[in-house]
Amino acid sequence: MVPNLSDLLISISRRRNPVNQRLDFGDVCLVCEKSLIETRFFKQYYVCENCNFHYTMDARQRIDWIADPDTFQESDRAVYSSDPLEFKTLFTYKTKLSGDSKRTGLTEAAVTGMCEIGGVAAQLIVLDFGFMGGSMGCVVGEKVALALERSYKKKIACVAIVTSGGTRFQEGVLSLMQMAKTVTVANQLKLKGIPLISILSNPCTGHTFASFPNLSDIILGEPGAMVGLQSLQIVREASLDALPNSANTSEFHLKHGMIDAVVERPKLKETVSTILDLLSSEYKVSRKITRAPRNIRKVNLNKRNNHVWDIVQIARHDSRPTARDYINKILTNFIELHGDRHYGDDSTIISGIGYLGGQTVAIVGQEKHRKSTDENLRNAKTTPEGFRKVQRLIKVADKFSLPVITLVDTLGPKLGIDSEERGLANTIATTISEMVSLQVPSISVIIGEGGSEAALPLLVTNKTFMLQNSILSVVSPEGAASIIYQDSKKAKDVAESLKITAIDCYQLGIIDKIVLEPSGGAHNNADDAARILSRELIKEISTIQSFSKRKLVGDRQKRFRNVGEYSSYFRQAISTEVGFLKGLVKPSSKS
Repeated sequence: MVPNLSDLLISISRRRNPVNQRLDFGDVCLVCEKSLIETRFFKQYYVCENCNFHYTMDARQRIDWIADPDTFQESDRAVYSSDPLEFKTLFTYKTKLSGDSKRTGLTEAAVTGMCEIGGVAAQLIVLDFGFMGGSMGCVVGEKVALALERSYKKKIACVAIVTSGGTRFQEGVLSLMQMAKTVTVANQLKLKGIPLISILSNPCTGHTFASFPNLSDIILGEPGAMVGLQSLQIVREASLDALPNSANTSEFHLKHGMIDAVVERPKLKETVSTILDLLSSEYKVSRKITRAPRNIRKVNLNKRNNHVWDIVQIARHDSRPTARDYINKILTNFIELHGDRHYGDDSTIISGIGYLGGQTVAIVGQEKHRKSTDENLRNAKTTPEGFRKVQRLIKVADKFSLPVITLVDTLGPKLGIDSEERGLANTIATTISEMVSLQVPSISVIIGEGGSEAALPLLVTNKTFMLQNSILSVVSPEGAASIIYQDSKKAKDVAESLKITAIDCYQLGIIDKIVLEPSGGAHNNADDAARILSRELIKEISTIQSFSKRKLVGDRQKRFRNVGEYSSYFRQAISTEVGFLKGLVKPSSKS
């Protein structure tokens, strides 16, 4: 990030050649002052190879850059703007439109058409800042709406590259109404599970930004792009405190959970192509599963190979694979999604889409960052933003009919007044509610420590697995010891009574399967642990994805309606635990 980036973006956006509306900066970069003459990288991407600053491209350049060669077919080119209000100042609106048309060679700020991106058919919408600042008048709104409707009718994805500088005030409230028009049509894409992807470039502000781009399934930003409803000057005037250096940039919006990723322009086409491929893939894993390798042994439910406290230590081992480790090993072409589109991006929640055994799946994992050198990040707890981030992935999975996999590994929710202010309890409850109602197959895996209320929302699935040396608890052993003994150091004494191991949870009917780990624990051979888990997930998905939506939801509802049912085993387990607790409480009362 360069110093005063936001101010620099304002300065650059004003330095335009009146002849062709392209940046007028001479032969050197405005940021680092390095030469741009005869630089192939700059000519191809309009990015300074030295400092990575991304300059503005016009609509035709963007189409040539993102669409496969000779595949773009423009639509609605003959649609022109009129002057509905007969707006007059020093120059008439018609004069302004005519001048911008001659300068840019465009009939309006929006260019739309069909193309292929990485071999996948897509509807393309490109807004050009050079024409009336990329603002959205009646014609731009109509062209965007027509493009979205074609995407809906042809059942192909829509990709929008957005640069916009404000309001088309020459068309008054008619311009304002285009926000509602484009949102109304964008809503139709949800009905048929059609992807809408937006790329925000510099600048991306005003009515356009606050309409259809913010309804996109995935929002990508270019580095340093100025992004926001209002310009930086207006935000600065309305703010009492000094603004951060990155205010109103892509990076600022990524930090606050409003976009999914900031992607450098040379990598954007590949990223968009991968997303399109993942969301349009129709491959499913086969139901024919070969016999498991002979070296995979069954779990003996009547034998405990380790003391409960030993299992707790293995579950918490510093080298134990985290959610990100498993995701990187079991998925290919993984695209991570960031943010909750409300407030922030919780780094303890990793979510995204990728291929598992050749089939696209949605995955979310609780990440402990065990290997991080940042003490605040290590073993961080899930925030309200994290649970809303889970809900975002649920919506993506539901829309595109993707199986959902959750990886559970958390100490618990992040407590404190700030979490309460942002609705911690509400986000937990609503996440559970949405997981119960999910209309696609869902599988959860406890990979380490499943801590209380933070673990539960990710466990409300059709099938639940536990790794052999993982634990699931309503309260940590230390917490229970503090309550019973007023001494957290006696956690080892109460660990067994809490029934937190995989074998305990299987016998209580909480989980469906125990997934074996390499000898001594998953930390001894992460690759082998991932291989075993991947196989079990593929096997289960291949079975339950054949179920109807009604059966998936019905089975899940029945499963959790009946959990903890007062069966003979459950009655015996409760009786044993009550007796144990009485024995602990009695001496304490005498003292």
